[in-house]
Amino acid sequence: MMLKLWLVSKFLPILKISEKEEYWSKDLSSKKVLEYRHSRSYIRSELSSVLNLDPLKIPLVAKPNKAPFFLDKKLGYLSISHCSDFLFFGWANYPIGLDIENIKRKINIAGIVDKYFFREEKNYLNI
Repeated sequence: MMLKLWLVSKFLPILKISEKEEYWSKDLSSKKVLEYRHSRSYIRSELSSVLNLDPLKIPLVAKPNKAPFFLDKKLGYLSISHCSDFLFFGWANYPIGLDIENIKRKINIAGIVDKYFFREEKNYLNI
């Protein structure tokens, strides 16, 4: 099994994205369009070395506010998360999910555990 993770500063310049991604981003707010274009550009850039493909030829479907996926399932699985200063994303040859939060953000951990964790996981964590 393979897993690769990246943490990318949101202060890095935006790289190239696909024409479809340019189109999908045109109706986003000014803040969201920058976040979207930045994330897709670095996902493409980093995955190009893992998949040995030109960044713009990666058959990635990553619409705004939707889980990204590859048209060719043999290429693996992606998960993306954002916080105020960083993009966090991962690639694996099996389904994955990840999240990043700013340490200052108040979150209801018990609510998240209750909603998303299996009973066995809750028992393991004594929650």
